[in-house]
Amino acid sequence: MEAAARIAFDATEYDKLLTVMGALINDMSDNPTRDGGIGPAPLDGSLLLQPDGQTWEPAVDLVSAGKAFGDAVHTNTSTLLHELEAFHDALCAARGVFSKAGDLARLSAESFRSDYPMMAPDAATNGGAQ
Repeated sequence: MEAAARIAFDATEYDKLLTVMGALINDMSDNPTRDGGIGPAPLDGSLLLQPDGQTWEPAVDLVSAGKAFGDAVHTNTSTLLHELEAFHDALCAARGVFSKAGDLARLSAESFRSDYPMMAPDAATNGGAQ
């Protein structure tokens, strides 16, 4: 039986995570289809799957459904973006952990939680500090 590979999570890997999360936040913030920007279709309550002013009931329903869908996408994207920004900020604030341990996988969860309380799950948000 082969020995199990040991997980390592050092400062280099942590910085890669921060970079990827930062790029995701920038992409979400700069999306030209958000907030009335130019793009193929605004993903907000103004999304039209048919021109407005329809009189045929199925088309009216489609217009309503498109607006409701676009509004839901916009609301959920805005919420996700806010939570990702807060989590990214907490990860950046906890970057100092590597002055204590070269490999995060070898640090106890108790020690990490004690030193970086902003990373502890919050019952109200299921995420880090807001």
